[in-house]
Amino acid sequence: ADCIISHVRDLFEDLTPVEVTIATANGTEVRTRYTGTFNLHLPDDSGTIHSYKIPDTVYDPYTHYNILGIAKLSKFFGDSASSNDPWDKDGTRAESGGTRTHLLWDHGQHQLHFLHPTDGPGLPILH
Repeated sequence: ADCIISHVRDLFEDLTPVEVTIATANGTEVRTRYTGTFNLHLPDDSGTIHSYKIPDTVYDPYTHYNILGIAKLSKFFGDSASSNDPWDKDGTRAESGGTRTHLLWDHGQHQLHFLHPTDGPGLPILH
């Protein structure tokens, strides 16, 4: 996904109704949702909670999912690799395999390793 989207109203400030286009692996969808500032709280491997206020994120009361788009998060931190070298790494990234994900963010300063659920489709889910 190219955005951050959540159905949890309490995580947002200053919401405004707007027609939003969301691109995911399942295609593109246009619908009236709400945009505002998202209060993101991410734990790292040591258990420290890092809090950020991310503008221009999507509140959708009709979805059942919360999506943390890594491209949007990388743009927020301004830590995308700037060269054309395909081996360079962005500072914010998720390295996922079939059963686990390694999330790094904020210029690689913080990281979280987590396992994917064994029930369901096995997608990375961060609680």
